Amino acid sequence: MKKKTLVKIKEGRVIPKNKESLKLLIESFEGAEVLLSLENLYSGRSNPQNNLYWLYLDVISEETGEPDTLGLHEVFKRKFLFRGMKTVLNKEVPVFASTTELDITEFTKYIDSIELLTEIPIPDTEEWRKIKSSNM
Repeated sequence: MKKKTLVKIKEGRVIPKNKESLKLLIESFEGAEVLLSLENLYSGRSNPQNNLYWLYLDVISEETGEPDTLGLHEVFKRKFLFRGMKTVLNKEVPVFASTTELDITEFTKYIDSIELLTEIPIPDTEEWRKIKSSNM
C-alpha cells in the first residue's frame, strides 16, 4: 500500500504541511516494515523549457534587430535575476541567479517579466501552455 503526504525538510527536520495527515499516515503503518522514499516536489526547468527560452530570445532578436541573443540573455538575467552583493577580492560585486537554477514557477515569472519589458509575445508553443497551466 502506497500513501503520500506533503512535508518540507528544514534544518534536518521534517515539517509536515498537515500534521494530522502525517500522524494518520504513520499510524496506518504501525508495526509494519516500510520503505521511506523522498522526492523533490518542485524541480527545475526542463530541456523543453530551456529550448523555449532560447527560441524566445531568437524572436526578441528578430523583432528588435539585436543580433546578440547571449547579450539579451545577460541583460534579462541582470534585470530580473539579481540575488544580492558579494565581496570578491575586496570589492562588492553583484550576484545573479542562473536560469538553470530557476524552478518552474520562477522560470515562468522570469519569462513573463521579459514579455512585459519587451512587449514581444512569448511564442505560443505547447510547452509554454503546459508551463502556464501548471502555475495557475
